[in-house]
Amino acid sequence: MRLKLVVSVIIYYLFINFSFAKEVEILSNVQEITVYHSGALVSRTSNQRLTVGIQELVLKNISSKLVLNTITINNLIIRK
Repeated sequence: MRLKLVVSVIIYYLFINFSFAKEVEILSNVQEITVYHSGALVSRTSNQRLTVGIQELVLKNISSKLVLNTITINNLIIRK
């Protein structure tokens, strides 16, 4: 009985740790702003190193009026 409990706790712990993506906060700086009649284009940059694996990127200090399908993310692969 005790062995089943220990095994269950270990499996639960492994499931919780590996089932959720790691959150990574992304802070960016405004590089350029272009104002249009219907809105604006704000170009921001950030240098963030990410580790291998699944991660959830959390963009900080971004307008709540952002159009989600306008976000683009480019990467730079650095090989050691």
